[in-house]
Amino acid sequence: MASIYGFEIKGLKTFVGRDGIGCQGNIYYNGKKVGWYNDSANGGMADIDFDGDRERRTKMELLLKEATRKYYERFPLTGQYADLEPNEDIFMEDLVNFTLDEKEFKKYQKDGYIGMAIYKKINEPYKAYTLLFKREKAIEEFQKRPDIERARIYTKDAFVITDESPQIQGDVQESSPNMGM
Repeated sequence: MASIYGFEIKGLKTFVGRDGIGCQGNIYYNGKKVGWYNDSANGGMADIDFDGDRERRTKMELLLKEATRKYYERFPLTGQYADLEPNEDIFMEDLVNFTLDEKEFKKYQKDGYIGMAIYKKINEPYKAYTLLFKREKAIEEFQKRPDIERARIYTKDAFVITDESPQIQGDVQESSPNMGM
């Protein structure tokens, strides 16, 4: 299951809102349900509601804030988003996308693919592309392409991000070709 510093989204449902695609699902932390997430796609902020009493909700808010800080220190926002101050709303949106990417990649693994890249071409910031790989060499060659940006490259173990083991590869435009989002 896709996880970033212990946070997961389960039971994810997507729908069409007034301002794009919305989604909602349950928030889990280290395997336990701790709240609910709702992005109504209405142009406003998403709802991040934690369960429990005030003390428990405050604790979860602090854990989410810390996960957000660590995540964006490790994988800074790039491109047109580089000037934004990362916050919990952006983090949760990235977690949702991470979860959806994992679901898509699992379908392709059944057909023998070992990797998947989701990327944007330079000068086409609003169109995303997906490329599948059956060989390690093809992934290495893809990372050398000068015409792409904001690439996320996934392999079978890429969907758990912790302090101990960086799993995601990517952002081709950055100086570190082996990780980024």
